Amino acid sequence: MEIICTLRQDTAYWPMFGGAGIEMTTADVDFIIEGEGTTYMSFSHRADDPEGMWLADSRIGPDGMVFFSHGQGERTCSKQIAGPEIVAAIMAWEG
Repeated sequence: MEIICTLRQDTAYWPMFGGAGIEMTTADVDFIIEGEGTTYMSFSHRADDPEGMWLADSRIGPDGMVFFSHGQGERTCSKQIAGPEIVAAIMAWEG
């Protein structure tokens, strides 16, 4: 499997019911699995998250099937934490 970060950008999370924006960084990551295709996932790291912790916001399979979509930067649901190899790919992105 090959893990490739295709985009990393700074943005902000704005709470739905008001409040100050929270700085965050988002990342799009492709997981290329030989014989299966490419799975796309999006991750986010908010300024109020522990250092180096990236959480999965969405996952879309090679056939376009949406496995989950929790909203970028949302923290009101349980999310998967990116493993070190995913974080390394995100941090290595040179856009």
